[in-house]
Amino acid sequence: MRADAASSYLVADIGGTHARFALAQADGTPGTPVVMQTCDFADFPQALSAFIDKHAKGPVAAAAICGAGPVSDGVIAMTNCPWIIDRRQIAAACGIAEVEIINDFTAIAHALPHLGMADLDRIGGGEADPAAPAGVLGAGTGLGVSGLISKNETAIALSGEGGHVGLSPASDRELEIFRHLLAERGRISAETILSGPGIATLYRTLAIIDGAASRADEHKTAALTAEHITQRAAAGTDARAVETLDLFSGWLGAVAGEP
Repeated sequence: MRADAASSYLVADIGGTHARFALAQADGTPGTPVVMQTCDFADFPQALSAFIDKHAKGPVAAAAICGAGPVSDGVIAMTNCPWIIDRRQIAAACGIAEVEIINDFTAIAHALPHLGMADLDRIGGGEADPAAPAGVLGAGTGLGVSGLISKNETAIALSGEGGHVGLSPASDRELEIFRHLLAERGRISAETILSGPGIATLYRTLAIIDGAASRADEHKTAALTAEHITQRAAAGTDARAVETLDLFSGWLGAVAGEP
């Protein structure tokens, strides 16, 4: 993307729940992100126009947009949101001369070589091999997956929809959960559990299995979000929330460790 010191550059990260926009300087330094709820807008162009109208002081010369979905012919059909991000539509509707779109986790993979030790936390032992392939995994509204490999000293980011792969139980408790979800849904993918909505699904399933979700309080259990459950687990006030996050973490580690 060409730099012009007099121009404004837009960057955006679009997920299933939140849309984050910012204006970047010519050197690539982004400003403070503005977070919007995707459910507040009928489509992506409406949200984009609302941001530009309120925050851009002049014309936007170029835009780089990542979204949670596969890219095909300049279009992202969002996986967990009804939005369509169309590069040509954005350029025409908003008058932006240069628009680039990319999968959100492919974008994160591109960023890996630029991370320093202060950006990292060590999990487990051993020493990392900087020349080895690197994996990218993250749970949000869905489960994002990507990777980074090196060929002839050139970093290559991989794209994929890994959240749709299968998931397996590894204990009697997990098998009990799977039996319930299979009867309810017919198929269990990784992001059925490894996502924000998946945390709520897992908590509700545990309550049903344990006979704690009576008809009287079932709606209360169903209304708990991943944020509520995480807060309860962190506070130690809800044993089922603690178990939910223990199971979630175990499955996330299992998926991360798959070759």
